[in-house]
Amino acid sequence: MAGGNGRISGRWSGSAGAAALGVGHNSGRPTRGGHHFMPRKIFENEPMQPETRKVFEQGVTGPLHGGRHMNSKEHFVHTDAVYEHYRRFFRDNGTSSETMAPDQARKLLDEVKRSNDPRVRDLNLKIYRREIFFWVRRLGRGNE
Repeated sequence: MAGGNGRISGRWSGSAGAAALGVGHNSGRPTRGGHHFMPRKIFENEPMQPETRKVFEQGVTGPLHGGRHMNSKEHFVHTDAVYEHYRRFFRDNGTSSETMAPDQARKLLDEVKRSNDPRVRDLNLKIYRREIFFWVRRLGRGNE
């Protein structure tokens, strides 16, 4: 992915190494890490190679400016659906968390991002829409 410049470039590609300010942080500042496509709850206690873990850590939307990012019922449903996908990926690819290579983790993240499962897709789209509307409102409509 090509890099950009400017204030808002890269907000969809993740913010490597950035720690989240906290779920539901309400300071008016953006949530630095954003939404993890592979929820931390799924991989945080899994035994895996450091390089593979890094792929999941960095697999985020980037800073969220459009609203609070909370662990709602919708988010729990999303996590359960991604977990099902995670387990199916291991079965279908003959791998496990311990043996998963970084390239396999990237493939899995791509599948989650492109998922047609409404439990996954709908929350991802909701977050994208909220961010787009935030920037449209903030940047205005130009000279009217």
